[in-house]
Amino acid sequence: MKLSVTPGTTTARIVAFALMVTLAVTYSLVLSLNRIATTAGIPFIPYVFWQILGAAILLWLLCGIIRRRPPITRNALISYLIIGLLGYAVAFSALAAAAPRAPASVISLTLTLTPVLVYVFAVLIRMDRLYASRALGIAASLGGVLFVLIPPLLQSASLLTAEMVPWVMLALVAPLCYAISNISAARFRPEGAGNMEVAAGVLTASTIFMLPIMAYDGSWWFFEVSFADGSYTILVAAIIDALFMVLMYEVIRLAGPVVFSTYNYISTLCGIGWAAALFGEKPTVWIWAALALLFVGLYLVNRAPRVAAKEGA
Repeated sequence: MKLSVTPGTTTARIVAFALMVTLAVTYSLVLSLNRIATTAGIPFIPYVFWQILGAAILLWLLCGIIRRRPPITRNALISYLIIGLLGYAVAFSALAAAAPRAPASVISLTLTLTPVLVYVFAVLIRMDRLYASRALGIAASLGGVLFVLIPPLLQSASLLTAEMVPWVMLALVAPLCYAISNISAARFRPEGAGNMEVAAGVLTASTIFMLPIMAYDGSWWFFEVSFADGSYTILVAAIIDALFMVLMYEVIRLAGPVVFSTYNYISTLCGIGWAAALFGEKPTVWIWAALALLFVGLYLVNRAPRVAAKEGA
């Protein structure tokens, strides 16, 4: 699946933004689904396993319909390994583990570090240049996260308590994994392969990586919670995961990994909205201040290169 849009054009930027909004609205719901599932009694590691397996099966069925299959090349295998292990097995497990122990809106907020980390990695491997404006954006984004983590330690009014902070720190593993995955998706994309085939390969690898994690944890689970009580979250999350992977590759093709990663900022707002709608969470002044800093970081990190170029590297 590739849209007939030429990368780098105005149309490509508009389409990429529309796809990112779609991803933000849908994927941010997964964070709340994580909480619903785990509080319903579904162990988090099997929960991650079944939703990834469901997404992989869905994409394989679609690949069968279009008569394409995941490529098996050097770049493809590297992409499957990195994204499958870090972007799904490790990141999803961290988010699902933190979900019942910290507010969904705060967990959503941690994902806003992903664009900053993507840019740092892109500079380190020379996929992008270091600009002063983007460095300030990194500092602003980190300040936003500190606005969430520090208040509970100072016994200030916050959605968090001191006991929740370690779980928020665990959730920070996810943006690190997503950043590495975004870079890998651009750098190791198999030549000539469609988004759907590559996504099916990544999700298949993710399922395989989850098996030893589940065996080590000893938390095998097979739909022991009724569909109405929480098992439905696995089906919904599987559909969202499949959609996310396909659209992720398309946005990266059209606009690059740094631009794609900024969908996390939109996703943060949507995640806070879902948390408010589903759990009645009310963001405090600290959360809004953190969001303000994070969006300042978004603007600075993503200033047009022609503007940043005036500052010099």
